[in-house]
Amino acid sequence: MVTDRGKEDTAMRRRSVQSITVGSALLDALANSTGPLPLGILSKAAGMHPSKARRYLVSFLECGLVEQRPDTGCYDLGPMALRLGFAAMSRLDPIRESVAGAEQLARTLDRTTMVSVWSNLGPIIIAWYDASEFVACNLRVGSVLPLIGSASGKLFLTHLPEATTAPLMEKFTECATTRNQTASAIRAKVAEVVEQAHHQDRYATTAGDLLPGLNAIGAPVFNSNGSIVAVIAEIHRQDDPTEIDGVSVHSAVLEKADEVSARLGYGSTGLSRVAHGPTTKSADRP
Repeated sequence: MVTDRGKEDTAMRRRSVQSITVGSALLDALANSTGPLPLGILSKAAGMHPSKARRYLVSFLECGLVEQRPDTGCYDLGPMALRLGFAAMSRLDPIRESVAGAEQLARTLDRTTMVSVWSNLGPIIIAWYDASEFVACNLRVGSVLPLIGSASGKLFLTHLPEATTAPLMEKFTECATTRNQTASAIRAKVAEVVEQAHHQDRYATTAGDLLPGLNAIGAPVFNSNGSIVAVIAEIHRQDDPTEIDGVSVHSAVLEKADEVSARLGYGSTGLSRVAHGPTTKSADRP
């Protein structure tokens, strides 16, 4: 039998949970701002009346989630919010999050997906998920992808510091030169690819010559510092549809990479990705 006191406690718990949900709008507004906010602007951003916002802010001030600047009276995130943020970030593993994202994408689209990360040899595949219809190719976990001829390579080439990719680019130039290609022609090709990649950094696509009949779409995953940590890619046959149940495959890959990036804190410091169209298709590997 539920007593009146029990009913009252249940009602209070429900109100408390709802209060947290409502009050979190203020914290979200502060997190999305570029600095401290006065009460009027903060309450408007949170969608509540200033007097109501003030009541929540008093509680947040007491527990350290919010602090108030003594000189201006503006509100900002407090030391407790900082500790919570650092604790959450310390528990995030970019590789685990990227792999989980690729696995979810494979299940959603029923397409082959993979994750690559940067290594001293170049982009290397660390996860591979097959679709129900097997895609025959010679790429698997542990395969190293080329910088110039792969979607992953082009994205790492675009977003990594030049000092990081320069040694591999130098080796590529040396190897290509031994195959009777002039160094100047190779450098021109590399410059063309790099220029194209820098103007089309949203995602990269390939239509393979070395893997006949296979296309790939890759999108970068960024951490909270805006550094690329992985590439999530989808591989499909050239005659496979570009939409599945009305959803664009390109959009699905992009959204999943963006979702993982957001989980890693990307965008929380004002960093944002410039939206571009797909890269011009190049013929090589996913």
